[in-house]
Amino acid sequence: MELGRDSDTGGQVKYVVELARALANTKGVDRVDLLTRQITSPEVDSSYGEPIEMLSCPSHATGSCGAYIIRIPSGPRDKYIAKESLWPHIPEFVDGALNHIVNMGRALGDQLNGGKPTWPYVIHGHYADAGEVAAHLSGALNVPMVLTGHSLGRNKFEQLLKQGRLSKEAINATYKIMRRIEGEELGLDAAEMVVTSTMQEIEEQWGLYGFDLKLERKLRVRRRRGITILALMQIMRFFTNPHKPTILALSRPDPKKNVTTLLKAFGECQLLRELANLTLILGNRDDIEDMSNSSSVVLTTVLKLIDRFDLYGQVAYPKHHKQSEVPEIYRLAAKTKGVSSTQLLWNHLVLHSLRQQLMAYLLLPPNGGTSGLEDFDALVCNSGSEMYYPWKDMVADTDYEAHMAYRWPGENVRSMAMRLARTEDGAEDDITEYVAACSSRCYSYSIKPGAKTRRIDDLRQRLRMRGFRCNLVYTRAASRLNVVPLFASRIQALRYLSIRWAIDVSKVVLFVGEKGDTDYEDLLVAYTRPLF
Repeated sequence: MELGRDSDTGGQVKYVVELARALANTKGVDRVDLLTRQITSPEVDSSYGEPIEMLSCPSHATGSCGAYIIRIPSGPRDKYIAKESLWPHIPEFVDGALNHIVNMGRALGDQLNGGKPTWPYVIHGHYADAGEVAAHLSGALNVPMVLTGHSLGRNKFEQLLKQGRLSKEAINATYKIMRRIEGEELGLDAAEMVVTSTMQEIEEQWGLYGFDLKLERKLRVRRRRGITILALMQIMRFFTNPHKPTILALSRPDPKKNVTTLLKAFGECQLLRELANLTLILGNRDDIEDMSNSSSVVLTTVLKLIDRFDLYGQVAYPKHHKQSEVPEIYRLAAKTKGVSSTQLLWNHLVLHSLRQQLMAYLLLPPNGGTSGLEDFDALVCNSGSEMYYPWKDMVADTDYEAHMAYRWPGENVRSMAMRLARTEDGAEDDITEYVAACSSRCYSYSIKPGAKTRRIDDLRQRLRMRGFRCNLVYTRAASRLNVVPLFASRIQALRYLSIRWAIDVSKVVLFVGEKGDTDYEDLLVAYTRPLF
């Protein structure tokens, strides 16, 4: 490992490598991949050109398990590029990383998960550029993201200005500081957790990005509507994949409640097991043998059925819960986009209904033949905020809809975006809401010809400072502004489809117009065969 070669190979490299090794040695972690850029330049060590390098192989590891450095081709492979110049190559790196993750998910699935793909549990971005990459990967895979900033652009910008040696323009030209800050902001938008090492970093560095420590403490005290940590731990510790929707059944362990029929139906339905977890809240117990005969029989049968159908990692059956936690447990089902089951009425009709609730759609081709699709396989609409399949009828991809809901402010941003998009010297009617084009995941605004409106990055920052995490697109030759969810974009929609339907991105031909949406550059970088 090269340390001290330049500012990009400091102690942070050792930190990240040691973190990967430590994670790989953690019980329950099968594999850790450290993604970086592949370089074959004679200026650097030959190991930089190796696609795969093993960091550690724990004694309990088998097959492909352990910690690895994965080097992704992006940009000119024969050149070492400083971090300030990596930004144009981010989309290419993201697509290369996705390709690796999909292939590795299948390989690990064959090895560990009975042939079902094994997806990452979390994606951790370090620094601004990797934070942006992690945000895009999180958006495409629907996997939680963690961000470690280490050092931040706004803080560095302030320090350089105080030194007085360089102007704002010179600082930006040398360090690409504004692009770096945007990468950090995007990572912060997408991250479910931010890792810091000191209070100074929290208060003085992240404070420049809108984090208010005093306000956060007040909100933490008031935040009582989410699932409690104790109840969450008691349930989530059972699941191999806790991110799946949960089917919740809460009742006494009474034969009349038909819990065993529910469990048997869940075990027999492979499709339902792939779609969801099952949570059984069956009263409180210390020892099954000390319970009444009927309750003991029910719980013993539950354990036998879990073993018969090999439901370990898919069914939670905690021993204790408090009455005050019952509302929070129901909120857990809602939070995971799951459902609550009335097992007293359980039958095959209810099973079908439940399966349909959890699954967005079920395509059954007639006579076992093809589905008879016409013209289009999928329609990506409203700047990537909606996706439909033109089967017999137009069918929405509700998995995609649920994914788009992440941090979407909804109606709260509707009027705010229009007000902030106007410039100080602009007229009231420069931008107006285009009601006919609006939907629950896209607010659309018409822009009068010749009107002055704010640039995308300026408007996005103004919305961020008010707590709104969104994506913004000028479309139809800048005659319309679309405000869509954070993970909504045409390139992210295509990444989603490429993963879901196993589309080889290298064989995609992209058709674009001369004048179009402001996100067209992302598409052109990602796809090598554009036709204008």
